[in-house]
Amino acid sequence: LSHELNSPIGALSSAIETLASAYKKLESGFQEGARLKDVIYGATDSARQSIERLITMVERMKQLTNLDRAEEHMVDLNELWSSSVDLLRGELDPKANVLLELNSLPRLKCKPQQMSAVFANLLRNAANSMDRRGTIQITSDRRGSEIVLEVRDDGRGISPDRLSLLFDPTFRVEGQRVSTTNWGLFVSRSIVAEHGGQIEIESTEGRGTTARISLPIEATAV
Repeated sequence: LSHELNSPIGALSSAIETLASAYKKLESGFQEGARLKDVIYGATDSARQSIERLITMVERMKQLTNLDRAEEHMVDLNELWSSSVDLLRGELDPKANVLLELNSLPRLKCKPQQMSAVFANLLRNAANSMDRRGTIQITSDRRGSEIVLEVRDDGRGISPDRLSLLFDPTFRVEGQRVSTTNWGLFVSRSIVAEHGGQIEIESTEGRGTTARISLPIEATAV
């Protein structure tokens, strides 16, 4: 998130400095007025674009963080996916090309902040599985009475012995530090189960992994 914010903030800062410099030259009677006008127009346009990016980012942050965890809302899960990808763009872009293949879905009653945490966890896991730059494919579809969401990657995959233990949280001591493993997936499965759904992981070592979320379409969905 800090990486994503720094980009438009840096461009905005540069544009303001350019405008200030151009204004000083105008005050001192700078002769090349036409060229200076182009510089001012370019800097102003850059500043406007940066401000629009920052406003969009803040709105997405509000959608994902200002909602009470206890509240349920009618949500378009495709929009939630797009927002999650945009907010993690700084982490994902260096590791993978992200493809969104989202089919039209009914709005679903859920807890958006919790579901966005699940999406973020699956995206980070997919990106971290890459030994070289790869592809993360996100799909959404309606299948009968369920919404099915999938995250596929072409990373290193997971060995069969690890696959059976993916949802079991564990502690591990490394030197003087205690670290945890699988807690993200453990929490994600709990959140999905709370919404009446299930999450499953399929993987082939050396070929990649698919995480699949299935959620029931309730009568309240529109």
